[in-house]
Amino acid sequence: MAWGLAWGTLLWPFFVVPQLLIQWIISKLLPRRFGALFLKRLLIVNFPIALIVAGLLFNEYVAVSPKSNFERMIITPIPASVRIVQQGGFVAMDSFFWVLRFQISNSDLKKLLDDAGFVPAFEEDNLWLWNERIRGNAQIHIRIADDWQAYASKEKVAKKYIFYNTNSSEVVFVLDSH
Repeated sequence: MAWGLAWGTLLWPFFVVPQLLIQWIISKLLPRRFGALFLKRLLIVNFPIALIVAGLLFNEYVAVSPKSNFERMIITPIPASVRIVQQGGFVAMDSFFWVLRFQISNSDLKKLLDDAGFVPAFEEDNLWLWNERIRGNAQIHIRIADDWQAYASKEKVAKKYIFYNTNSSEVVFVLDSH
């Protein structure tokens, strides 16, 4: 948020001229029936800018939805049996940690693991650490135990892990980059 405020403060002078130009054009195109009331004209002139800001905010909201995160981080299209339960995490300047908790059928999980390039991982020694990292960084309370299977992605850019509960259809996906 601090970076957004800093960039906004530095860049607003570059957008003043186009904004004033848009306001001038709209004010010239407005019919005179709105009268000379300054507040009314100001609202009408700034309406296109409000629409653009609303569109940008809506786009940001859609970009962080669980469905779009699943498609971006794991696989597209989302298998039919997937039901996303929870998501959480953090994004910092130089790292991120994101968790998706979902349910999936065994057949779709096997296909997802093959298509996305996941291989079995041996994380049994670190299960307590994974529980604490997920709880602390994503605020998702889960207990990964011995009856869970761990899979890791072959990708080198960011580490991807899938933890699958063999007693249920519950899956925890972790995207981790330090």
